Amino acid sequence: MTDRLIDETAIAQFNRDLAERGCTAHVALFALENAMVASAGRCPQILALIDDEGRFITELPLTVSSEMVALAYSLYGRGVTFGVRAGEDAAWAKLRFLIGAAAA
Repeated sequence: MTDRLIDETAIAQFNRDLAERGCTAHVALFALENAMVASAGRCPQILALIDDEGRFITELPLTVSSEMVALAYSLYGRGVTFGVRAGEDAAWAKLRFLIGAAAA
């Protein structure tokens, strides 16, 4: 079995498919610097998932479909949102405690 290589045209089509599914993330060829490898370069066998702010999220195999990437990114977004809300709730609780302690 031969490995499937990917080119910029295939990446552009994959990103269009993601956009059609309402996904704000995109994929790119996996850059070796993302893996903290000393030699910089591109790996034509692995895709990198990049969020809407340009941050590296994870690496993806070439066999992944755009539907699965869109779904996974949606779940990732929900997890991040939940985590932020939990952190905000904890911060407000701490602030209310400090205000109550200062008032006493």
